[in-house]
Amino acid sequence: MTATAAGPALTVVVTRLGIDGGMDRVVEAMAAALADRGEDDVQLVCVTTRGRLGKLLSPLVFAGALARCLVLGLSGRADVAHLNLATRGSVLRKALMERVLSLAGVPVVVHLHGANFDDYYAACGPLMQAAIRGLFRRAACVVVLGSHWQDFVTRIAGPEVMTAIVYNAVPRVAAATEREDGNVHLVVLGEVGERKGTDVLLDALSLLRGRGIGGWRCTIAGNGAVERFRARAESLGLSGLVTFPGWLDAGAAKMLAGRADVVVLPSRAENLPMSIVEAMAAGKPVVATPVGAVAEILHDGVEGRLVPVGDAAALADALAGLIGDREARRRMGEAAAARHAADLDSGVFIERLVAVWRKAAGRAA
Repeated sequence: MTATAAGPALTVVVTRLGIDGGMDRVVEAMAAALADRGEDDVQLVCVTTRGRLGKLLSPLVFAGALARCLVLGLSGRADVAHLNLATRGSVLRKALMERVLSLAGVPVVVHLHGANFDDYYAACGPLMQAAIRGLFRRAACVVVLGSHWQDFVTRIAGPEVMTAIVYNAVPRVAAATEREDGNVHLVVLGEVGERKGTDVLLDALSLLRGRGIGGWRCTIAGNGAVERFRARAESLGLSGLVTFPGWLDAGAAKMLAGRADVVVLPSRAENLPMSIVEAMAAGKPVVATPVGAVAEILHDGVEGRLVPVGDAAALADALAGLIGDREARRRMGEAAAARHAADLDSGVFIERLVAVWRKAAGRAA
């Protein structure tokens, strides 16, 4: 650990799944934002906890991650650890990592992800609930993605738990030039399935078609139940209007978002989805549901539209309004870009995290 003008340098151990999902994109955003700062006061050491080797071999990957954390801690090469937490297996992995890191004298910051972590906690048995509460209570800080999740942590673990709201973030990106086909391009980025509201969206698009509202195309990009919903789109007469390209890597997803006119995410459960943050970074209006922390960054009629969960008719109305009003799309897109610059830009994000890490390391001193 070396000293810099900004203060004592920190080495931060950060967990990643190694499967290029939403949490890994957050870690990539951390690394990119640190590089853009142009300072060497913080170094990230990424530790993969699951990887792409399948269920049989993933325990070996995790065992290697535990061993690496222990070595980094005992050798004094880790000042703080940042554990990205979701549901199910992630809870067990991070609880074990926290114990190992604590034994090695490394303070832990827990970063709560997971679209339905509150529902997951409520469905857990007493022992798992106690493990989750203990993880939050032992953490130097619990980073959450909005006040909804801050209230949840405080409610289950107590007001003495240190929390910090840090919204997900990405750098500002330039929007693509308008396409020549004249259609309004609706884009969905995320896992294809009921949780993301793919069924509701297809019903809404069917309503648009039934009302004779044309001039649009929709791309639903992501893994999951792609074939099932492609078949459903065909049964609704949408095969010429809706495409399912499947999973896209980060570069292709960013390019697709940049070419969108409206980004749509009618989810039933979310924390703070990266696809919405990326849309706002590109200056795109968003149509979404007020789940998780979404309503904290997206205000109805300002940066886009908020519609009730599961309401295909309301979603169709919101989409119809934007499809037919280019000026509204422009106005809401500009508001989305302004909101991104104020709270969702990578520079804002990383400075808030660095402050959390420094405070955590100081608490351990």
